[in-house]
Amino acid sequence: MKNNVVIGKIFNVHGIKGELKVHPLTDDINRFKILKRCFIKNKEYEVSAARRNKDQIILKLKGLDDRNEAEKLKNEYVEVLREDSVGLEEGEYFIEDLKGLKVLNEEDKEIGVMSDVLTNAAVDIYVFKIENREQMLPALKENILEIKIDEYIKINSKNLVY
Repeated sequence: MKNNVVIGKIFNVHGIKGELKVHPLTDDINRFKILKRCFIKNKEYEVSAARRNKDQIILKLKGLDDRNEAEKLKNEYVEVLREDSVGLEEGEYFIEDLKGLKVLNEEDKEIGVMSDVLTNAAVDIYVFKIENREQMLPALKENILEIKIDEYIKINSKNLVY
């Protein structure tokens, strides 16, 4: 497991004072309100302010006071240490922990690798690399049969979407 957990992706800057527009990649968007530190490109930053603007976060980092410097962080991920992350309920997982898991079908045959999770739909969409093609599956109980973190994810392969 990685030490850091991704909680957002920087997609633009806001204003001229180095504020960042962040698309949250967490189920708890309010976690940004209590954020004290984060990591971007493996560099630690102290958070001076975070506010919600519709479905995005405006993030202000200490020492980042210039729009031009902030522009260099576009398309980068905002991460926190695993120990600073929010607690998970049973059956919940961090996206980073799912990526790279072996994918097994109903008969326990390895058929591919978990490559990504799309979170911008009503239900998360799991993306798998199977036979050199990306295939998707909504993260529903009837599709996801079992997850063993650090080992595998077992799926109902009959429901894969190409």
